[in-house]
Amino acid sequence: MREEQRREGSPAHVVLDSAGIDLLELVRLGAQPSSALQRYLTDNTTVLLCDEENTPLSELSPAGVKHLRPLASGVGLAWSQELRQPVASVAQHAGPTLALIAHLPPSSAELDALVTRAKDLGAKSLLLCALVSRSPAVDGEVQPSGLLRALTSAAEELKRSLPTCQITLLALPWPKGELNPEDLARAYGATDVMTGAERYAADAPLGYPAGSAEEIRRARSSEWQKGAVVFFTGLSGSGKSTVAAALAELLRDEGARGVALLDGDVMRRSISAGLGFDRGSRNTNVQRLGVAAAEVARAGGIGIAAPIAPFAEGRALAREAAAGLPFLLVHINTPLEICEQRDRKGLYAKARAGEVSDFTGISSPYETPADADLAIDASTVSSYDAAALVKERLKRIAH
Repeated sequence: MREEQRREGSPAHVVLDSAGIDLLELVRLGAQPSSALQRYLTDNTTVLLCDEENTPLSELSPAGVKHLRPLASGVGLAWSQELRQPVASVAQHAGPTLALIAHLPPSSAELDALVTRAKDLGAKSLLLCALVSRSPAVDGEVQPSGLLRALTSAAEELKRSLPTCQITLLALPWPKGELNPEDLARAYGATDVMTGAERYAADAPLGYPAGSAEEIRRARSSEWQKGAVVFFTGLSGSGKSTVAAALAELLRDEGARGVALLDGDVMRRSISAGLGFDRGSRNTNVQRLGVAAAEVARAGGIGIAAPIAPFAEGRALAREAAAGLPFLLVHINTPLEICEQRDRKGLYAKARAGEVSDFTGISSPYETPADADLAIDASTVSSYDAAALVKERLKRIAH
C-alpha cells in the first residue's frame, strides 16, 4: 500500500496493492476486524482506500470502515461468490469443526491424515480453506482456480470417508505474509486446524489424488512456450483492463510462463510518469507500453498491455516495437454510453462538465482501429468469454 495523494479539504487516497485488497476483502467478509487496516493510517485522518487504478473502494477512518463499491473480481472458480463467503453466511455447527489450510493441492497422505484427525476429533463439519491471493502464484505452480478445482475433487473423496461430516469449501483472500491463516479458519468456526504443505513432494504428481495430480500437470504444461504481445485498446470504462486481467489469469491457469500485465493507468505512474495527455504524450506512452510488452515477449513471456491507445499512430508504434513477434491487437469496442454509465471514477462526468480536458471520447477523439485482429463489445459478453476469445485467437498465432 502507499499514499497516492492528498487534496486540501479531501480525504487522502491510499492506493492498495494486491495484498492490501485481499486484506480489505477479508474485512468485508467479516474474517478480519476493520482495525486490521488501521496500521496503514499515518495519522488520525480519514483516507480513501483505492485500487491501483485509483478507484475509491472504501473509506477508512479511526471510527471504522465504510465500503463504497464492490471489489473487482477475476475469472475462474477461485472467484465464485459461493466460495468467497462472508463469515456470517457459513453455518456454525455444534461440536468440533476441523479446518484444512490449503496452500497447494493436497496429497494423498494429507487427505488420509485429515480423515484420521476428523475421526479422532469426532468432527461434525470440515472446512477446506484454500488460500487464494490476488498476486499470481509463481510460474509452474498451481494457480488459485486450479487449487479450488483440486479441493473440489478432494471434497468428493472425503465425503466417502466422512459420510456424516458436513464439508464446506472456502476461498479465503490471502495477503501473503500479513496474517496467520489459522486465525482466518477460526473466524469461520474452526475449533481445530491442520495446515497443508507449502511445497510439493519431490515426486509430485506421484502420491497425489487424481484431481490434485491433474492440476499439477496443468501448471507444468509446456503448451505456451512462445513469447507474444497482446495489445488492448478502447475507451475508459470499456472493460479492456478487466478483460486483459482475465486473459492473464486464463493463461497462467494453463501453465503459461512469464505473463506480464501492463495496465495503462498503472504504467503512467511508473515508466510514463510525467507525460501529459496531449496527442504526442499519449503516443509516447503507448509506444513505451509496446516496448515493455515486446521485451517480455522476447524473453519468452506474454506481454499484455491495456492502455486507451486512442490514436492510430501510437498503436502503430506499439506494433512496430513488437516486430518479428506474434502480436494481437484487440479493440474493446464497448459503446461510449455504456462506458459513461460505468464511470467508476467519475471522470466522464467531470469531462462533460469541463473539469477534465483532453478526455478521450468527450473532448479528445478516439480513432477506431482499422487493423484490429479482434473486436469485442464487453457490454454483451462476460469478461471470461471475452478473454477466452482472445486466448483462442492467440493460440492460432503463438503456437
